[in-house]
Amino acid sequence: MKAQTTTTPFVSRHPASRARRRPVRRSQPREADAIAFLVAEHQVITDLYARVANGRHETPARTHELVSELCNTLRIHMMLEEEIFYPAVRRAMGFAGRADESHAQHKAAKPLLAQLATMRPGDAHYDAMLRQLGEYVRLHHEQEEDLFPLARASGLNMRAIGAEMRARKRTLLSATIVLGEVLTTAL
Repeated sequence: MKAQTTTTPFVSRHPASRARRRPVRRSQPREADAIAFLVAEHQVITDLYARVANGRHETPARTHELVSELCNTLRIHMMLEEEIFYPAVRRAMGFAGRADESHAQHKAAKPLLAQLATMRPGDAHYDAMLRQLGEYVRLHHEQEEDLFPLARASGLNMRAIGAEMRARKRTLLSATIVLGEVLTTAL
């Protein structure tokens, strides 16, 4: 009888307790370090661009929404890198090098993002500018992901930098919702 009492509560609680312990899958784990965070961001941007580029059956209004989302996502991503990641890498590595190259690429892309944000599908040069943006994204991600092993080897606390970037992103996303076009034009 004692074995039955011991076994029964364990069996009845086991499935429920096991279900509670299962981790929730997230696109960006809460504890992700800075590099894992940026790689996940790169994937989100790549996926958004692919949706825009392959959206042949989308309405012009839906295409415009996707392009606006892509431009805002890129702006926020660039701000996180410029404000947090690149300065930390510069300090840790003792030279600017690749971080400055990435920052220069951001400067080159900002006018393109601003111009795309004001355009509509069907406008002159719209498709060409989207292709140019796609090429920029591809090259920038490749170049930047070459920087990641160097940054990781520099001894930086990537978890702390990742936490700082996630907090800043939450702030920027809140500002996007509250300020709408103000943030869009300020970036």
